[in-house]
Amino acid sequence: MLTFIDNLTLLQIILIFLAILVVNLGFIFLVRIHIETLYKKTNSIEQAMDRLRVLSQYLYMVVIVISSFSIAFLLMMKLVDALGDSTFTFILSIVSSFIFLGAMITINQLVIAKTTKKIRDTEATMKEETSDTIRGLLFIFVPITLVLTVMQLIPDNFLNGAGTFIFPIIIIVLIPLATAPFTGKMLKATAMPESAVKQELVQFLTSLNIENVQLYVWPTKKKKMANALVTGFTKKKQIYIADYMLENMTIEEVKSVLAHEIGHIKKRHLWKRLGLLISIFVLISGFGYGMEWYETHVGTISIWLGVAIILGLLLFGFAVVFRYFSRVHERQADAYVLYVNIDYRDYAGALMKLATLNHSLTKMNKLDESFQTHPSIARRIHWIIEQANGSIEEVQAYLE
Repeated sequence: MLTFIDNLTLLQIILIFLAILVVNLGFIFLVRIHIETLYKKTNSIEQAMDRLRVLSQYLYMVVIVISSFSIAFLLMMKLVDALGDSTFTFILSIVSSFIFLGAMITINQLVIAKTTKKIRDTEATMKEETSDTIRGLLFIFVPITLVLTVMQLIPDNFLNGAGTFIFPIIIIVLIPLATAPFTGKMLKATAMPESAVKQELVQFLTSLNIENVQLYVWPTKKKKMANALVTGFTKKKQIYIADYMLENMTIEEVKSVLAHEIGHIKKRHLWKRLGLLISIFVLISGFGYGMEWYETHVGTISIWLGVAIILGLLLFGFAVVFRYFSRVHERQADAYVLYVNIDYRDYAGALMKLATLNHSLTKMNKLDESFQTHPSIARRIHWIIEQANGSIEEVQAYLE
């Protein structure tokens, strides 16, 4: 296989790049056609959006990962031939791969945005979609490139080899601390203006012994996205609330969502997830060095077997283990909402509205749900009602 790559001409490399590009673009447009056809057939926005989620999360993710890896591997081999095996070559191949991946994801977002605009009647312009996508990608790719570069720069014998573990871990810890202040810029959020609503929310947070928190409004009305999130690894926290959610929920429902986010703070979920990321990194690095030791002392491992092992560990770590613990954390945050005596009907109503506002299905099959970061809305509502000894009829009557 390596000999085949070494013998490729410039024209053949260009043709391979074009073939990968055509496969990605073809897949994107097929998805768009399928989603629009499904919507015409069912007249259900929720079913169309859920099908889009499934295709994007599973099939398209496989296509984009294989494409990106192929591009990165091809670039690495050819750049090493042309420029030599150096840190610069490594960084150049990684950055080039990220540019390709970013371009494909941006194109995908623009194509799909036209479909969601038609189905959900969203108002975001193509310029806004492009800008938002690029900012989000930079927020992810820059830290990853930094970690990979540091790993490449550290000598193998530094601190008797321990440096190759220690320094990347230090960077993984420092990156969230450094990027947290930029989350607001990435979301284009602004400080929540002074108002009766803000005053009531601040009083509510104070009652939960949460005082060093900044509230931000996250502009999502054009995309019709209702959500909230918390950031901050130090004592100073930031809570971002979508304006689309603020406009379509009662103050009590907003409080219940805030209580959920505070639950993440109280349970130290941000630090626990960071620890989980470090554990996954150590596991994968350990296998990598284990394979190096095997090749040095025992025998040769096929490059494709090595790649399959690393990709399999990545998939297991992030798609299975990380998402499992994420669902556990979400359940704990839901429990905190009830712990602080939020009326379960307000929180159940807020979850129902989140599904309605985002045009999301409330139910998932068990296999699909096992690969999500959150339990399904239906499962969460059922659990909340059960824990509060309530009933769905009480919730429905309360919301009326």
